[in-house]
Amino acid sequence: EENGIIEPRDFEKERNELKAKLEAITDDKGNKLNNFIPVPRDIYKEVNGDPPDLMGFFGDLAWRAAGTVGHKKVHIFENDTGPDDSVHDWTALFISNKSELKKPTTIFEASELLREVLHVEA
Repeated sequence: EENGIIEPRDFEKERNELKAKLEAITDDKGNKLNNFIPVPRDIYKEVNGDPPDLMGFFGDLAWRAAGTVGHKKVHIFENDTGPDDSVHDWTALFISNKSELKKPTTIFEASELLREVLHVEA
């Protein structure tokens, strides 16, 4: 960020310090969360556009970063931006009451199934 407060020469050092601090965040009882805080270019074959400096996945997706700032504490237990009853998973989540649907075993089968169910042409 050309208008940022961190000198360009200090960027990686500062980013790595922040990464370590985010990885060390514990839950409200002090238990380790196993936070995953990757640098985008370290996990993707190709990074396009203006990627974030870090990405944050907290508590194996059991926790998330608040979408607002200014809270007086690290942990908040109510959604800060409104209802969020979704379920998150590393490999995605698809729920259906249609027993005749074949369970996809690859991302390609999942894509085909979703196009079929949502009536979207390839």
